[in-house]
Amino acid sequence: MRLTALFLAIILAGCTTTLPEAKPAAQCKWPEIPADSGCCRDLNENKVCDTVEFAAEIEAQKQQEYEEAAQKARETAESSGRYKPTIVNQLYANASNITGYRFYYKGDEVVVANNSIVRKLTYYYPLGDRDVKGSRMKVFVNTVRLDFANKTAIAQCIPPESKVKKKQGTPCDDIAGIDFNVGFDNFAFKMPIKWLEEFLYRTPISILPGSHIGDRTATLYKFTDLQNANRITHIWLDDRTAMPLRVEVREGSRVAAGEEYADFFTI
Repeated sequence: MRLTALFLAIILAGCTTTLPEAKPAAQCKWPEIPADSGCCRDLNENKVCDTVEFAAEIEAQKQQEYEEAAQKARETAESSGRYKPTIVNQLYANASNITGYRFYYKGDEVVVANNSIVRKLTYYYPLGDRDVKGSRMKVFVNTVRLDFANKTAIAQCIPPESKVKKKQGTPCDDIAGIDFNVGFDNFAFKMPIKWLEEFLYRTPISILPGSHIGDRTATLYKFTDLQNANRITHIWLDDRTAMPLRVEVREGSRVAAGEEYADFFTI
């Protein structure tokens, strides 16, 4: 029995797993904070390493400088006559003549008319507590008017017509018709014509007619990225209006980004 117990003890000892001790958090003194590498400086005390913030600022600055340089080069080339309009310029001119249209973006109806852009949400967006008519109440909105030039957004709560006909209550009942300022970036998106504007004076690498996007016939235009030959932008243009209906930015076989403007119709 003693030999058996000793034998079992030896086996159990061999099976015991020693777990690694958790690495203690670095003890950092101001102006430093704990980081993956130990400690890092955080002079503005926002709990983000200054080196990380600096890198992000440099990247944003480089992007801005690139865009400004590209715009300046385009303006210089246009004034000197070295830039020759391509088929994209004609398509852009045709699309620019369409002043009234509507489409669906991520389920929301977008109406462009009378120099305004209105996004009708499929849900009631909560704004939290607001002072309305001398009372504090929870506010919801379902319609947003976007001003892309000034990057502003004004929202309202408009009772759905179906609810009004049935005399059903809605979150809009006490605030209908009242304007509320909302965050522009929460509702803004890339308008279809901006894709054409991005490729002005560019020649597509291929043009493939005969596509269908919903009920619309479309032609596929492909453009190679000037900085990355493996990155190709596919734009399906409506054959009637020359307005983009679908966009896919592909890197090899992978779709890196994309947009779709469904059920596009002029009004």
